[in-house]
Amino acid sequence: MGDHQFEAPAGSYLVKPRNIPHAIWNLGPEPSLVAEIVSPAGFENYFDEIAPVLLGRGPEFNEQFYAIAERYGIVPEDAWSTELQKKYGVHL
Repeated sequence: MGDHQFEAPAGSYLVKPRNIPHAIWNLGPEPSLVAEIVSPAGFENYFDEIAPVLLGRGPEFNEQFYAIAERYGIVPEDAWSTELQKKYGVHL
């Protein structure tokens, strides 16, 4: 993965093209609000399905996470995620 890091201050807009790995997190102490506009319609259901899995992190987390990702054509970049967590001290 390339070592590209972009900081998007409050009020920013950005485009995350399909099939381009990306990650997002909030480094500040205040909660952040993110509005996703997805096209074509239907992909918004991914967020509805994955939210309880990410929040719960139960015993079947990996199985559920990867099943939902596969259903929506997402290929998790595990090595990259691990690298980001170590480099930036975040937990994805």
